[in-house]
Amino acid sequence: MEENINVCLLNILHSCNCFLIEPDNIVKPNTNGTSTCLSINEFLDEKKEFNHQIYKLKHDNDQTLTILTEQLKHKITFLESKLSAHNKQNDSAELLDLNVKYTLMAGNLSQLNTNYVDLQRRYYTQDLVVRLTNLTLELEKKVSALENLKKV
Repeated sequence: MEENINVCLLNILHSCNCFLIEPDNIVKPNTNGTSTCLSINEFLDEKKEFNHQIYKLKHDNDQTLTILTEQLKHKITFLESKLSAHNKQNDSAELLDLNVKYTLMAGNLSQLNTNYVDLQRRYYTQDLVVRLTNLTLELEKKVSALENLKKV
């Protein structure tokens, strides 16, 4: 009965793609030379190899990530330097534009100052002419009045 249970359990494990671990001294090969059980040493060796491969994959992934991170840093630095150079060119163009505007405004201010001085001069001249004209008219009236008195 116990043997039937072992065989049944063995069939279930075999059909489920499972394996049994038995101590090295109990493992017995089948008639075809293969064993239905895996020895502890074989299991530990496979486990060790598997862990080594996992470690190696992690290490390779870490190296790859480090390399990609460095490449990304270099690319970002390169792009930032390009952007900085482009901004400097824009700043230079903007400064040149501001200098041109300043020169135009300085010329306009100079012209306005000249026009203002000319306008003041004309105003004073015109004011002087008006005052002299008024004085002349008054004097002419007085002269006329004096000539009228002289005739009398």
